[in-house]
Amino acid sequence: MPRMKRSAIATLVCGGSLIGCNAVLGLHETHQQDAFTGDVNDPGIDASPYFVGRLTVFHADTNPDGTPKIDVASPPAVAPVVKIGMMTDRALVDAPYADGDVSVPNDYGGRAWRLVTTYDTIRGPAVHEYQWATSAFHITAPTEWGHPTPAPVPGANAGYAITPTGVGHALALTELFTSGVWADVRKASTGASFTFTWPTLNGAASTGEPLVGRFGVPEKAKNDWQWLVERSYNGTERCLATIGAAFQREDLGVVPTATAPAWHAIPRDWPAVTYAGHEVPALRLGMVPPGTITQLSMHGYVPRDGVPGFVRQRHVGAPVDPGNPPFDVPNDRPVMVPLLECVTPRAQPYPVVDQPELATSMSVANYLQQTSNRTLMGSPVVSSLQAISNTQTVVLAAPIARAVFFDDQALSSVGPDFSVAVAIGTPRFIDLHWDRESSTPPITTPDEWEVTLYKVAANDLRPVRVYHVHDSAVKIDTAVFADAQGATSFVFKIASHVGVPGAKDGDFSRVTYPYAAATAWTYGFTTTP
Repeated sequence: MPRMKRSAIATLVCGGSLIGCNAVLGLHETHQQDAFTGDVNDPGIDASPYFVGRLTVFHADTNPDGTPKIDVASPPAVAPVVKIGMMTDRALVDAPYADGDVSVPNDYGGRAWRLVTTYDTIRGPAVHEYQWATSAFHITAPTEWGHPTPAPVPGANAGYAITPTGVGHALALTELFTSGVWADVRKASTGASFTFTWPTLNGAASTGEPLVGRFGVPEKAKNDWQWLVERSYNGTERCLATIGAAFQREDLGVVPTATAPAWHAIPRDWPAVTYAGHEVPALRLGMVPPGTITQLSMHGYVPRDGVPGFVRQRHVGAPVDPGNPPFDVPNDRPVMVPLLECVTPRAQPYPVVDQPELATSMSVANYLQQTSNRTLMGSPVVSSLQAISNTQTVVLAAPIARAVFFDDQALSSVGPDFSVAVAIGTPRFIDLHWDRESSTPPITTPDEWEVTLYKVAANDLRPVRVYHVHDSAVKIDTAVFADAQGATSFVFKIASHVGVPGAKDGDFSRVTYPYAAATAWTYGFTTTP
């Protein structure tokens, strides 16, 4: 069956009922869309009353030789629910979806419309809304990393017991990086071995976690590797650097697998790095709520320089070492193997121990972040400037949101948190808009804005919906507040992205480096009926 016709007649079901999906997935009342009933063989009939866009997964896996690969062609394992509607009408209708194809009526093209989709992600359902006027699009669901179906943990005591040969001293601050199931485990060692029980990687008392991906174990048959490093902190330079390392490709045993890879400790200089945009005081935050400001630069490797720059989630329970900022930073960071981390951005060459296998199979990366950390009802929120580059020049090029207004009430210049109350009233669209920094070099026009509405409770932040727009404004349907299951306290996170050049035309499948983001959290607000 041709793709156009197949997509046009495809339907979505949820528990046997389209309408039954709405309460589960937080979507609006369903309005049935008339199906095309003409004869596709009749030359007088338009056989393609739809244009077809793509909705796929952005998956970063590995090739058989262990090198990273990117797949943006595969549809999600679980078919997403997709709804569409004009921006002049709050009503949403079901958009036919099949095998990654989304069919949209031709009369949507060139007009302001929105697409609302719910993905099934590793961390649960995620609702995204795209507001645009496109007639061609390729949406990629939140990035997935590692093997789609990784090998299971072979037992409660499975792990690694690595005793490198040729060390000559007791190991101290050690860290283990793994590929396939991308993870890092940082722990203090007291002898010549690094021993770690893998199941604890996913536990409440974990010293690490899978960075982004499904929980399982690395596999030797897939050329997954493990890289054990020892790091040392220089208090004068405020840098944490690799001073020795051992590389291996091994499977986990039922008990920790005993291995003895060769240790090497011959350093080379990480080249000088040039920064731009980081010298501006107060994080360029303007009127965004301030917090404790800190910086961090990281230098090393990322699996590929064609993936979104900041998709690693925060570590849970990881011990703080003196080379990192003095507080837990819950902003997303790169999936990265750092050879050097510095609290003060490092510009001059610095000695590190490198690994040839990583240098030949991964992409060089230099990363810089400036963060402003504050607490919202017990949860840390972080406004930030971030940039990652595959060259030795790092530019904080993304503009940050300023002067944020929601329903004509200021959410960035007036505090404290929750001093603003927004009356929902009759179901409607409410305008959220903000000013942005001028495009004065090195700051540039962003490729997209991503706005996340969170509901807030004591020590708990949960996303309600993520909006994608091209300009510094978004329309919020008041129905999302009803979807928030009784919550009355909320906050917005507004982020600009540079490095998704096709986003303005609806194409999120291509990412380029250098990649930059600027994230601003507003003041919290409450809602009333």
